[in-house]
Amino acid sequence: NWYFSKEQVLKHYGSDIKLEITYRRASAAFIQDVGIRLKMPQLTIATAISYFHKFFIRHHLKDHDRFIVATACLFLAGKVEETPRKLDDVIKISYMAKNKKKGEAPEKVAQPSQVEHNLLRNKVLQNEHLILTTIAFELVVEHPYKYLLEYMKTIQGSKNLCQVAWNFVNDSLRTSLCLHYPPDLISYASVYLATRFLNFKLPTDCKKEWWEMLGISFEVLEDISKQILDLY
Repeated sequence: NWYFSKEQVLKHYGSDIKLEITYRRASAAFIQDVGIRLKMPQLTIATAISYFHKFFIRHHLKDHDRFIVATACLFLAGKVEETPRKLDDVIKISYMAKNKKKGEAPEKVAQPSQVEHNLLRNKVLQNEHLILTTIAFELVVEHPYKYLLEYMKTIQGSKNLCQVAWNFVNDSLRTSLCLHYPPDLISYASVYLATRFLNFKLPTDCKKEWWEMLGISFEVLEDISKQILDLY
């Protein structure tokens, strides 16, 4: 079971909750950045971030190099989602993204020596094995995107509404929401946020709100939405 209460997650974070949340958000953004530079599909990137969140609910950030774990998550997700990238390329782009100075183009970062590269290679492969055992080889990840697209099709939602909701799903990856709620609820909360952002009212039947017709409580929608909006 990969769903935990907020209390369980915060207890796992330990004493410095703010720092823990900052590192996790930054790590998810790092995976997103490296994945984009490797021209990986968003689904692959989301799978990698999911692995990262799951890994660090079983382990503590202080015990592992989060950049190595993030790199290994991306390499593994590429294979699982059938969009593989060469390990040497993943390490190269990951190294550039990690070591670039503020405002500096990653391409200008000096590459590691062959000895350092080989060391990184071994560390990534070791961490990949540790990730696999930590997530108990449960490699298939369901994402909110699928439910979002299905719902948009059902209501014949506009491209604009779909894009804004999609962006909120992307933002949710930087939170621990995937450890609290199933993907369908995250997708509907993203739609809810998109309707608020665009000041758009979804069509409803009878006297029920659209989320009630889906059997979702307003409290759940609000809780997920708040966790996404806390990023801003």
